[in-house]
Amino acid sequence: MIKEGLKKLQEKKFCEALNIFNELIKLNPNDGDVLFTLGNIYYELNDLKKSSFYFERSLNIFPNSQIIINNYAITLQSLGEFDKAIKIFKNLIIDTDVSKSIFRREGSIVQISVTINPDILK
Repeated sequence: MIKEGLKKLQEKKFCEALNIFNELIKLNPNDGDVLFTLGNIYYELNDLKKSSFYFERSLNIFPNSQIIINNYAITLQSLGEFDKAIKIFKNLIIDTDVSKSIFRREGSIVQISVTINPDILK
């Protein structure tokens, strides 16, 4: 069932993917990967409050996941919760090497590489 849901995501059939992943989360409510995927689906559907909810739940299971932290912070930023998003982004940057992989939204969540000057965090 997970493969079918991921296929629907690749095809950008978000509502169909949502139905599948909602069924999966009923079977295992603490599956961090499914929670993360639901966060991404809700983000694509522009339901940012639900997206934030699922990213936060996923983060509770995988507290050191850079991609979950990143997507959660982006969602908070999109919700206008800038202070909380900035704090999360700063923690993400501080917890990794100086040459960073930072993520941002351009149509969907994608990865870009940048170099961060540590002095800007002070």
